[in-house]
Amino acid sequence: MKHLPFLTKAVTVATLLLAGLAPAENTDMSAVIGMMPAQNASEAKTAFEAVVKGGKPAMLSHCGNVLAPGTGDDHKVRYLLGGLAFHVTRPGAAAEERQDLTAAMLETLQKVQDKQIKSFFMGLLRWCGGPECLAPLGACLTDPDLVEPTTQALLAIKAPGTAEVLLKALKDADGDRAMTLVKALGELRADNAIPMIARFATSTNTNTRRTALQALADIVPSDKNRRTGEGSPCEILKKACQSNDPLEKALVTALLLHHAQRLAESGATSQGAALCREVASLAMQQGPEYLAPAALDTLAGIAGKDAIPDLVKAMGSSNRMVSVAAMKTLISLKPPKADAQLEKLLTRGDVHLRLALLATLTDAERAAHFDAIASNLGNEDQDMRHATIQAMATSRGFPLLLEHLQSGNTNDLPEVKKAILLAAGPKDMKAVAAAMAKAPVSARLQILDILAQRRATSCFDAVAAAASDADPSIRLAAMKALGPIAMPEQLPKLTSLLLKVSDAAEQAAVMNSVILASKAIPEVEKRAESLLAVFPSASPEKKVAIIGTLSMLGGQKALDTLTVASQDADKTIRNAAMGALANWPDASAAGAMLDAAKRAPDLTQQVLLLRGYVRVVRAGSQPPDKKLGMYSAALAEAKRPDEKKLILGALVDIKNIDALLLLDKYLDDPEIRDEAAALAVLVGCANGDYKGLSDPAARPVLSRLAAIVKDENTRKKVEAQITGIK
Repeated sequence: MKHLPFLTKAVTVATLLLAGLAPAENTDMSAVIGMMPAQNASEAKTAFEAVVKGGKPAMLSHCGNVLAPGTGDDHKVRYLLGGLAFHVTRPGAAAEERQDLTAAMLETLQKVQDKQIKSFFMGLLRWCGGPECLAPLGACLTDPDLVEPTTQALLAIKAPGTAEVLLKALKDADGDRAMTLVKALGELRADNAIPMIARFATSTNTNTRRTALQALADIVPSDKNRRTGEGSPCEILKKACQSNDPLEKALVTALLLHHAQRLAESGATSQGAALCREVASLAMQQGPEYLAPAALDTLAGIAGKDAIPDLVKAMGSSNRMVSVAAMKTLISLKPPKADAQLEKLLTRGDVHLRLALLATLTDAERAAHFDAIASNLGNEDQDMRHATIQAMATSRGFPLLLEHLQSGNTNDLPEVKKAILLAAGPKDMKAVAAAMAKAPVSARLQILDILAQRRATSCFDAVAAAASDADPSIRLAAMKALGPIAMPEQLPKLTSLLLKVSDAAEQAAVMNSVILASKAIPEVEKRAESLLAVFPSASPEKKVAIIGTLSMLGGQKALDTLTVASQDADKTIRNAAMGALANWPDASAAGAMLDAAKRAPDLTQQVLLLRGYVRVVRAGSQPPDKKLGMYSAALAEAKRPDEKKLILGALVDIKNIDALLLLDKYLDDPEIRDEAAALAVLVGCANGDYKGLSDPAARPVLSRLAAIVKDENTRKKVEAQITGIK
């Protein structure tokens, strides 16, 4: 049954195709309505052709079925008429098709009283209407409710005499109706409407006044209707520019420029250009100044290269916004000898013009004027230098940037560094490193940062040499830079440097570099070899530093070293080793952690070791029974309730009878009874997909648990689990 509507439509289409062979009066128009909305273009075409075949009577019949909103469902009819309005205007359509439909719509328009129905037909006439619509639609312009759709239809049709019809309606119009007509006349550029529109240009109503001025800006009088003096659109707009309202003044000034464009479009190029010059002068003298650049740009668009003298003059303006805008517009015109003018600007122009020009130039233009741009590296203005540095961030500019870096201008160094990072290739890094020989301290610091950011491995020796510099800031920066630069084969040099440094910050920097280089070794077991090689002969202080890195590098040899060091006679070394063991990343150190916990002389160390132990065991891949034994061993060493709770908490990962029995041992411990009971519920009872324990050995534990838990719902949960045990 759900396919019935589609079957019905198929039958309807077939019926209409057959109807095409019959006389028009026999065509079933109700069948056409039933096809709406059409499912595809072919179906729509069939329906439209059936209506067209019925001629004006069929069309009139459908038009009469359009209902006022709220009085019935006419959406199918509206679909049909809307599609039909496009169908009759298709390329190749017979003129009679459009004429019949338009006649039917106009006849209906005159008969119906409902204004929303009238508006509907006016909307369709926008697409299919012709000159025959002018008089009938013109009669509707007197109705304030219909003036908008009527005007839009007339503007779309644009039949000869449209402006006259609108102008006639405007004679006795006011309010919103008048403004609709004024807008339309402006859009039509109806020069015979100028006097009547001008009446509204001085209205005290802001919307009325601005609408009229906008319309006047669009109209250029023809020779026949040429008006001069106060009656011309240009003079009316100029007078309106004298407003004391800043917003009004700005809007009307912009309209003057719009009018200048209209003048140029009509062929009055010289008048349009003259008006642009006048607006530019007016904006500079009386404001708003920001419209002066717009006036210059409009002038260039109208006058082309004839505007060059005006633009050159404006470049000398004391108003930077105007001078920069003039320069950009001038460049866009590509005047004769443009390259020479650019060179002059870049080398001798005002700084603000040079800055704007640099921001405007394309990469190709920057390359073409490279020397002129580079001449600004020594400019006294910092902004100018920085803009120049940015513009020179190319392979060609790299040598000059490096030279400027060596000059040590502190204010420029960050910008030069950014530019070099952009401009320099891998092969340029040795030149960057070599520049340290003649550079002041401030520049050398930037160079070291560049080498580090670019991971300049070829410059290791230069950076390593800087790590022994007499200046402490250079030494520290070099030691930090060694990390990204050093390769694994250079680790012996780094560990040697580590043994030499005594400053804490330098030691930390070198150690970090050792770690970064060591982690680049694929084999985990080899990562700590360079540190382990020097460990036996290192001073206690250095041993402590090395111990702190071993847990980050890993490997069995490193772990063995920590295990031995955790029993060292030197307390500092021993404590450092225990701390490193507690931070070991995996379960390979579990045994060493537990042994160290047993020997730990103070509670803090033991707590750290036990927490590390639980962390690695819980994350490990040992079987459940193995983990359970490891947790039991840890519980034997735990002294505080907190650590016991931590260890017992890991049992929820196991959830077997042995885990429950281990928890049972702590149900009598008043310090951890509540936590042990809560964990026992999680291990022993069903929860979600977990069905709980069914081992008979769980019954006595769960029975004790039921007597301990305080929450009634939890107790019922435990009792339900007991009931399920067979």
